[in-house]
Amino acid sequence: MVHPPSASPDKPRNGGRPSSMFTQQAGIRPKDGQSIVLIADDDPIARNLARLILESEGYFVLAANDGLEAIAISRKCCAPIHVLLTDVQMPNMNGTELRTQMLVERPRTRVVLMSANDSPIPNVPFIRKPFERANLVELLHGVLASAE
Repeated sequence: MVHPPSASPDKPRNGGRPSSMFTQQAGIRPKDGQSIVLIADDDPIARNLARLILESEGYFVLAANDGLEAIAISRKCCAPIHVLLTDVQMPNMNGTELRTQMLVERPRTRVVLMSANDSPIPNVPFIRKPFERANLVELLHGVLASAE
């Protein structure tokens, strides 16, 4: 069972460890029970903002520049990816194509779409960019809670 991470005031929520593909390859892994989020966004500012927010909330975050890189990261990751947070409009493979491919390869992964425009798929969790920290955190907590 996966639960949204809880905070401890005296300890960093992500164990004080960086979480990137480099650290994954270097052997740094998520803690037991730590939710893994894969972010795919070609905008480095939006991608890094989401990464910083989610890491500060205790999530283990992997980040990709586009859909193709996200699929490559997913295929290298042995652990379950609990949530894919993806921009809708990206080069090489857009967010809806990425969602489809991810659900074929990892059917238990929850998908959240993000865009400055309206959601292209009804009834799929969605957040409009730019987003507020609290809105992103609340949405991810809800998505993970619905997975149980």
